[in-house]
Amino acid sequence: MSETRNATIRITSDYWLEQILENPTKSFFIQWRNIIMGCCSVYKGAAAYLGFPESGEGYEEYAIEGDGGMTCRIHKDVLENWRKMGPMPEGDYLFTVQTVGRFRLAFSKSPFESLSETA
Repeated sequence: MSETRNATIRITSDYWLEQILENPTKSFFIQWRNIIMGCCSVYKGAAAYLGFPESGEGYEEYAIEGDGGMTCRIHKDVLENWRKMGPMPEGDYLFTVQTVGRFRLAFSKSPFESLSETA
């Protein structure tokens, strides 16, 4: 696992922030996934899970703005796909939490500058 990046992230959902704070790890991670959503649809995109990934390999760590020492680990595949797609008009990036919904996060500065260095 790499060092925590200088950039921080802002989570725009109080609900998701509460879930992170209540988790003993005070952390979550985001992977690029294909998730079957019912009988006829598949979600392909960034999916978040509370806790730490099984393997820290390929993840960048970011501090979450606010109190509590919360962190987020984002897989390089997610960062690469977000770089290609670009942010929402508000500058946020979408991710989903299965059975809960979609949430947004924003970076304090671009995380994509390091991708070419580490790729």
